[in-house]
Amino acid sequence: MGIELYWDDDTKSVMQCVIHESWTWDEMFNVTEEVKRAVEHINYKINIILDFSSEFNLSTETLFDMENLENTKRLLEMGEKRSGLIVVVGANALVHSIYKMLCAINELATTNVVFADNLWQARALLAESADGTAVVG
Repeated sequence: MGIELYWDDDTKSVMQCVIHESWTWDEMFNVTEEVKRAVEHINYKINIILDFSSEFNLSTETLFDMENLENTKRLLEMGEKRSGLIVVVGANALVHSIYKMLCAINELATTNVVFADNLWQARALLAESADGTAVVG
């Protein structure tokens, strides 16, 4: 499986999405819809960890397809109003470039996105955010 999605904590307040080398765009969009369905019936914010730290491979040929760019933007809008922080782990230069491009398209869709070097740092950012001490943006 190219993308794994599971709860990262027992309180079901953090979902982790691990993207492996063999992922496909279809899987990415299916995961986005799965997250939206999962948070549809809850009344609290869900934080999301997007983990790109494994052997992540991205085809630049398909990336710049307008449909894929639009769906990537949807990925960052996961959970819409119920989405807390989206912490991107292990992002390479290309992922950072995609993020900057999406900011140019719709800055509001990316205001809750932060970057972390590893999973430990991602969890620390989420804990700080829960305490109200983290600066986001």
